[in-house]
Amino acid sequence: NLFQRFSQANGNTHQHYGGSGLGWFISKELVHLMGGKIWVESELGKGAKFMFTFKVEELEEANIESTPPPKLKQERAVDDNNPPISRRILIVEDNIVNQKVLKRHLENAGHVCLVAHNGLEALNISARGLTDSTNPKYQIDLIFMDMEMPVMGGLESTRLIRNRELELNIAKIPIIGLSGNARQKHITEALDAGMQYFIIKPYKIDELLRVVNDHVVEPA
Repeated sequence: NLFQRFSQANGNTHQHYGGSGLGWFISKELVHLMGGKIWVESELGKGAKFMFTFKVEELEEANIESTPPPKLKQERAVDDNNPPISRRILIVEDNIVNQKVLKRHLENAGHVCLVAHNGLEALNISARGLTDSTNPKYQIDLIFMDMEMPVMGGLESTRLIRNRELELNIAKIPIIGLSGNARQKHITEALDAGMQYFIIKPYKIDELLRVVNDHVVEPA
């Protein structure tokens, strides 16, 4: 079952450690495409070994001059004649690599980013924007919220943020859901929890910037 889609040790694994149960399934598919196999040897209390094989062709040695790779142009979906307004965006994501990639794209487009590692941190940061209104650092214009995270997931965090906004009778912070799960059920759950929009990973920078522009409303 370990190599099946969305398979984890138990139902609470993603709450404590994150993840969606797709990693080993994807690994198995890649190994199979290369004509190999993958397996695990595990002993309770001692650990596990993951092993795989795949087929390769033996190539003859050749003298190939080393040339530096071509420089890639920086990806920047910005109209120079109509640059976007800088926004303060909270990224809620437990995966460090995803954090850095999303943060880099948004900062390259001129936005300022804060990072939370789970829904509870997002809840606290957004609350600080209410109690410390003189500090612009915590005045959040928009939140990108991952769905499944340890400690507190995106759905619960969004519901609590929306409940607080309702109790205080304040404007809603736009919350955009992020997930690798494209099932309609998960999209519906995100919107029902109070998210304004849902982006399926892997996303494109054009879509991210468009969503920011579409969902941040200028104050009256």
